[in-house]
Amino acid sequence: MRCDIVMPVWNKKELTSRCLDSIFENTNCDYRIIIIDNASDSPVRGYLDSLKQSHPDKIILIRNQENLGFTKAVNQGIVNSSGEYVCVMNNDVIVFDGWLSEMIRIAESSK
Repeated sequence: MRCDIVMPVWNKKELTSRCLDSIFENTNCDYRIIIIDNASDSPVRGYLDSLKQSHPDKIILIRNQENLGFTKAVNQGIVNSSGEYVCVMNNDVIVFDGWLSEMIRIAESSK
């Protein structure tokens, strides 16, 4: 059972990097990260490109030519999701060990 994590990004390379590193280090269930780049500047675009190359099975990268805002970016990510679950996340979140498997466990605990 996979959860797709939808994350809009607009610049803020350091925050985004810390967030993604915490996901890679602390997620122990099946997941993908759908990043919607809302027309970030060149350093962030380059960072996201290299991240996709180093994690091709975990990263889907969608690029917008202009900043469409949070809501439209989230909707783009959801449309591109094929996971059983979707988690919408801001790029300034730091997650801890077992965070996603616990969220899924709670979601499955009741209809």
